[in-house]
Amino acid sequence: MKKGDTAKIVSGILALIFIVVYGIKYFSDESQDTEQPRKDLAAISFVQNYAGNDNSGSTVTETISAIITLAYRNEGIVNNPSTSMSWDSLPKFGSGPNIYDVYFDFKTYDGSKEFHFVADLDKEKVWAGNAIASDILKVVENEQ
Repeated sequence: MKKGDTAKIVSGILALIFIVVYGIKYFSDESQDTEQPRKDLAAISFVQNYAGNDNSGSTVTETISAIITLAYRNEGIVNNPSTSMSWDSLPKFGSGPNIYDVYFDFKTYDGSKEFHFVADLDKEKVWAGNAIASDILKVVENEQ
């Protein structure tokens, strides 16, 4: 074996180790990235379908829809081009692994409303994060 051949083999082995180590790290990070959005979507779905502690109330989504329909009677506000609605979820900072801040943003020509909920997926409980979400949960929980 020539002196230059040994250097090529060592360089090839180092390159292979580099590729394997960073490939493992890349695919490991990628799987974590895909897992988090699934949990975020699970938190959003849980809040949307939450129907109170005893599951006997209307859902959060049904309640918000009814309030929007009453507030914007005869306007077709949901189909108005100036209207936007979106759900978002983030892990709650400083809390357990399955506790999320869940937001519903409703924007129209006359302003915007942000409904902020806190969802605990382990305990299957939703709390209000702001006053408007509190009002929604009172209806859902039949506490009017």
